[in-house]
Amino acid sequence: MQSPYDVVIIGGGPAGLAATLYCSRRGLQVAIVEARDSLGGSLRYLYPSKIVEDYLGFPAIKAIELAQHFEEHLRKLGNVDIYLGHRIIDYELRGDVKFVRSLRGLELEARAIIVCIGASPIKLLVPGCDLPGVLTGFPKSLSRFRNRRVVVIGGGNAALEAAIALSEVCSEVYLVHRRTEFRADEVLVERAKKLPIHFVLGYVPTEIFGREHVEGIKLKSVITGEEKQLECNFVIFAVGVRPETEVLKERGLDVDDRGFIKVDSQCRTNIPGVFAAGDVTGGLGGLMTIHTAIAQGFIAARSAYIYLEKPYWARE
Repeated sequence: MQSPYDVVIIGGGPAGLAATLYCSRRGLQVAIVEARDSLGGSLRYLYPSKIVEDYLGFPAIKAIELAQHFEEHLRKLGNVDIYLGHRIIDYELRGDVKFVRSLRGLELEARAIIVCIGASPIKLLVPGCDLPGVLTGFPKSLSRFRNRRVVVIGGGNAALEAAIALSEVCSEVYLVHRRTEFRADEVLVERAKKLPIHFVLGYVPTEIFGREHVEGIKLKSVITGEEKQLECNFVIFAVGVRPETEVLKERGLDVDDRGFIKVDSQCRTNIPGVFAAGDVTGGLGGLMTIHTAIAQGFIAARSAYIYLEKPYWARE
């Protein structure tokens, strides 16, 4: 058992990295634990090939490259313990000393915990959603879609970004959205309209069909009830994310009806000494972006510092 850290941060995405940076600069004994083999979170593992256009200072940078910048910064700190390849499967959150254990047997104690485990893209549970060729989120590699027909489902930034990227390599791209208006940034909507993307608006999927792989999708109009089907090789859901917080809920952490951890404006949870940041909280001000994850990471770490050290400036 590792002797107690001041803070253990669970998750190596932007929120966790920002929290680690703040804790390090405050002189806290800190460890960060990441389930994968490298740091970066969704930037590295969910959409590494995506061009990030809205991160200040980098007008257009691949997500994987931004993740590398973040990791290089963290590794220069020198006073941070980094544990990679350890998926945390159990927590003890009550009491003055917290405890976490990984699937591989790593056991750590800490006076405070910051949960930054992110959230994963979800599928709509329609018949056929488990067929090979049904995917979620932004494509990790575009080469497999070359000269293929792809249906993207969703109306937010993730869906528009996926459709725009796929239009460069696919024979046909369909964008299916249940509404006739989009949540996505206007710049993305206008760009998509100028590309060879077929917009199918006001429709929802009712079934994905195929024998051993996706062959097509059935749709139904939410306005008229009309049904249609499209032939395709892939279906990509970009309809939102959901965190994996079941164990945390079992250990007493409050979550909402979608599983996101409930936090206050200072990223404090209902359990003293336990904080959360990033997509696992549902975002900040209705936004789930790299910027907001980093902001919450700093806020959560500051709250942890105040909880542990009780500085004079926090008492005034």
